[in-house]
Amino acid sequence: MVPVIAFVGSHNAGKTTLLSRIIHSLQQMEIECAVVKHSHHLLTPDNSDSGRLYAAGAQQVYLSTPQETLIYRREQEQPLEKLLAQIMSTVDIIFLEGFKQSVYPKIEVIRSEVDPEPLKVTNVIARITDCQSFDDGIPQFSFDQEAELLQFILEHIKSAHG
Repeated sequence: MVPVIAFVGSHNAGKTTLLSRIIHSLQQMEIECAVVKHSHHLLTPDNSDSGRLYAAGAQQVYLSTPQETLIYRREQEQPLEKLLAQIMSTVDIIFLEGFKQSVYPKIEVIRSEVDPEPLKVTNVIARITDCQSFDDGIPQFSFDQEAELLQFILEHIKSAHG
């Protein structure tokens, strides 16, 4: 089974920025990643031709190139398990952004200027924060410890693959 880790935290805590850097580092190591992002907001398509066609009201827009396919599709929110089942099994890890209430292991991102308190969520395996230690035994990294966080994630991938 492909390991799954959710990055959770308050809005604007830095989840996307941090996760983008982690994915870039893993990609350089030839570790393939997938991401499922949850949002409470409607999709805001980009200003590409495909995004404009979707914004105009198309029910589905497929953009196909020799290396990529991008799909915009209007449908009801799907259960997380169904989304995970659709991801190619060739990836080495799946990251979730959001999905605070999921059962999957979570890395909590806490930025003091946004909200210095941990979320009330289960299965937190690590925290990235600029706050003082929370003294609850959960491994904690600063935003400057990206290499250490990457090593932590690599160990998680390795343990999941036995």
